[in-house]
Amino acid sequence: MEPLIVLLPLLGSVLALFLGGRLGATLTIRLTTGLVATSLVLALATFLATAFGHRTVLLPLFPWWDLSLLRLSWGLLIDPLTAVM
Repeated sequence: MEPLIVLLPLLGSVLALFLGGRLGATLTIRLTTGLVATSLVLALATFLATAFGHRTVLLPLFPWWDLSLLRLSWGLLIDPLTAVM
């Protein structure tokens, strides 16, 4: 659920860019607004579960730098502090 918070608005902008002319202005506006609103609802649900439920979510996305003693990776960390921010 947490990656969708970031990916849904991105999907809306890509769809508006490539299909906006074919879908028409009204449908494009409704589609992008709906995806952003869905992202808002997911973000609020994540906020409530994390801030008040004291839950921490770590979603590793992909490795960035992998050495024998050091491993750095990209990911999403959602804890009570980041949920408030």
